[in-house]
Amino acid sequence: MLDEEVRTALSPLKLNSHGVPEVDVNTQQSSEPWVWVGGDVGGVAVTTVESVNDGKTAAWGIHRYLQGLEGFHVEQKPKLPLFHTSIDEVDLSLEVCGIKFEVS
Repeated sequence: MLDEEVRTALSPLKLNSHGVPEVDVNTQQSSEPWVWVGGDVGGVAVTTVESVNDGKTAAWGIHRYLQGLEGFHVEQKPKLPLFHTSIDEVDLSLEVCGIKFEVS
């Protein structure tokens, strides 16, 4: 739950039942078309790695939005250099006593 000063600062945004901004998980875009949210404030990421990926996703969305303001079409699928790297393929699951805990 966000503290009251942060909630006031975020007042243009729609908040979900947990008190954090509603976020499109595919774009990280909030209820305001010019605001993207990621990491802890977005309430979507569970790990630091996911927060970093949220930032990359938001960066592409911001790029598309700004280009669109100037009349340029940019594909939905990100085409940033190194947007998807080998680190994104690392298996973070854990095995304890023969039981594997998957990271989703």
